Amino acid sequence: MEWLRMEQSTKLRKDSLATWFSEHAPMQVNGLTVGWLEPLDERFVTTDPMGIVSHLNAMGLDGASVMFTAIDSKKIPRDLQPALVEARVAKMVRGKAQFKHRKAGAAAGDDEDGA
Repeated sequence: MEWLRMEQSTKLRKDSLATWFSEHAPMQVNGLTVGWLEPLDERFVTTDPMGIVSHLNAMGLDGASVMFTAIDSKKIPRDLQPALVEARVAKMVRGKAQFKHRKAGAAAGDDEDGA
């Protein structure tokens, strides 16, 4: 049962820090930046699903294979994403800020260690 108490204690501390940092700027502690941090990497978001299908077909790929209720962006190769953004059928966006920590000075593309 000790492990359960330790899990609950960890959750309580993390929730307390998240509340405190909601009113304060992120800070560096032991080489980590802690606080409400926006994601470093952008993610691929489609804006025109049929435009994506048309462009993939024009590139000699099976555009219909990425269709379902919405575009499955995980099936679109990363190297093709910039061309689709340039064609204005998709865009790159960052997600919402989340309470976490990452290595101080980390840049986009670095592996993030979420807390």
